[in-house]
Amino acid sequence: MIKIQANTFTPLYDEIEDRIRLIINYKDLNNRVDLMLTRAFIVRLIPHLEDYLVQNFDLYIDHQEEIETNYITQTEQIHVDSVVREELLKQVDLTLIKNTNNILIIFYTNNVEVKALLNKEMLKAFLDNLKKSIPKYNWGIFL
Repeated sequence: MIKIQANTFTPLYDEIEDRIRLIINYKDLNNRVDLMLTRAFIVRLIPHLEDYLVQNFDLYIDHQEEIETNYITQTEQIHVDSVVREELLKQVDLTLIKNTNNILIIFYTNNVEVKALLNKEMLKAFLDNLKKSIPKYNWGIFL
């Protein structure tokens, strides 16, 4: 299994695949992987991430709020034709590191494991930007 440390996340809708392409480390071609998220996976993942933030950090989820950080990049900057690895995302694990209040997030595919250590604001920004990349009307998802 290939193990990658995530430094940036860039979610974008891939019309051809009809999936969310979560690009990890888009500028670092040696450590880049494009995780493909299906609609069914997104429908399960987003409520789980929202519940996690509410339960562990008592963080109110404002569905209209938009947050961006250096870890979440704008989709306009990405060129999909430079894909190094494309993997179907199978599982996401979240672990709260109690003494720091950081969250270890691990993305699993059949061949790749991607890890990132985020604080609650970064996890919230990741969630918000992931939701912005969803083709809401096409998928019938209104978050």
